[in-house]
Amino acid sequence: MDGSGVSPIQSSNQALIRQMIVNPIYGIAPNEKIIEIELHNLAKVLDVYEERLSEYKYLGGDFYSMADLHHIPDLVYFMRSSKSSIVTSQPCVNAWWNDISSRPASVKVVELMKL
Repeated sequence: MDGSGVSPIQSSNQALIRQMIVNPIYGIAPNEKIIEIELHNLAKVLDVYEERLSEYKYLGGDFYSMADLHHIPDLVYFMRSSKSSIVTSQPCVNAWWNDISSRPASVKVVELMKL
């Protein structure tokens, strides 16, 4: 995390969501350069996650924690985008996402988000 308390994955993911989902809703063209930069940044973070998740089931170790839960709201939006292959192409990250996103609490969070 940086000094703002925002994790690198959250920062990139929020910029991507803004460009790919929010801007088009308001008739604003996505900035492809920002998307390219943030996809590159996100890929670097996911490489670290892939390495970590090759050793442990969850980000914090072999137990589900807030480190995992924290990712659900932003990643739900991202995984519904055309760029979700950046997650699904990483076997350990994809398995982790499938696990955490299918938990009852995660399903409830997504229901409350009214996507």
